[in-house]
Amino acid sequence: MTEQNFEQEILNGLRAQYLRYPAMESADAVKCVFQAMLGVGHLLSDADAVRDSIVREMDGLQPDSDEMLYETLSPFWCRLNLRRAMAEQIEPQTIADWMMASPPAAFTRQDVYDLCVRFSEAGEIHGLTPDILTPILDEGWLPSHSQSYREAYYPAYRVISMEQIREFLYSAL
Repeated sequence: MTEQNFEQEILNGLRAQYLRYPAMESADAVKCVFQAMLGVGHLLSDADAVRDSIVREMDGLQPDSDEMLYETLSPFWCRLNLRRAMAEQIEPQTIADWMMASPPAAFTRQDVYDLCVRFSEAGEIHGLTPDILTPILDEGWLPSHSQSYREAYYPAYRVISMEQIREFLYSAL
């Protein structure tokens, strides 16, 4: 896959997010690009901690079979919806295993920063300011959803590789 094709796939995922979540702000778009390129590796320090985090979050959720199981972020990464996963009876340990089995990212924070700048210059990410953009380069910084996004959509997902979701879907056939 060429770099141009890869970026177009991320842009397609970002545009789908904007359509699905009209309350998205630039911080939410940055989080989407960050996850589309870097996946979940920055969160995987301990398998038990990953599972325990999923268990705690799922304890506060209700299963919902009407929600999408996953949303594509890029050719490599997707967001697995925890409410739908519960409806499908996917166990927290399985989700943690998928996260742990996801391959390491092939990109850097600089790559994320550069792509966000290009998307902003092309008018694809609106209102991208230095206070939103600059932290991307800080190794200790992690993106978070905007308050308006959290209030409107109550996001509950985990990022996993597209390979993991494909394997699950094929095994379910």
